Amino acid sequence: MRKITLTHIEIPESNSFLKERNCFSIALGNGVIAGWSNDRLATDFMVKINLELNYKLVTLNQILIETYSHYRKVWFYVTNFPDHSAIERAIVSAFSSIDRCLDLATTRGHFPNGNHMVFRHLFSSLDSLDEILADLQKIEKYCKHYVEVRMLQVFRDRVGYVRNDLKSLGQGEGNVEMRTGPVNGKSISAN
Repeated sequence: MRKITLTHIEIPESNSFLKERNCFSIALGNGVIAGWSNDRLATDFMVKINLELNYKLVTLNQILIETYSHYRKVWFYVTNFPDHSAIERAIVSAFSSIDRCLDLATTRGHFPNGNHMVFRHLFSSLDSLDEILADLQKIEKYCKHYVEVRMLQVFRDRVGYVRNDLKSLGQGEGNVEMRTGPVNGKSISAN
């Protein structure tokens, strides 16, 4: 079964005086960095994050299925839309991009930068899906199918909920207080 599996946990640097480097820490692709005093707590958090990411993946895939089904229904009307070939090319390209991104999200989580790349691929998929839905809304509106326009807005709202959940995933976690604000002139994020 395809699934997302993040594995990268930073181990502590025992000679560092900075709290961020003297604990087990996990940096996620949504900007959250959380730290723990022991490996077991960090591993438990990673399991929880993987479960949440896979739930978001299933949700995203379900919205994708419903969107593709809707596209195939609208496909008959696309030729009525002005510049239909461009919009159809954009929709097909976006579906292809989503497939590629979801493939990468499920196969690259174990890479050293996998914690970041998985989020990047999921966000990219959500952006492409939202673009498809917006294009489908334009077609439906042009054809005066206003109920369908509203239904597509429900899909777009669901995409927004998944995006917001991904952005907030892992915030407030960890038992080591991570520094906020600039460090050596660079801004770091905290939970």
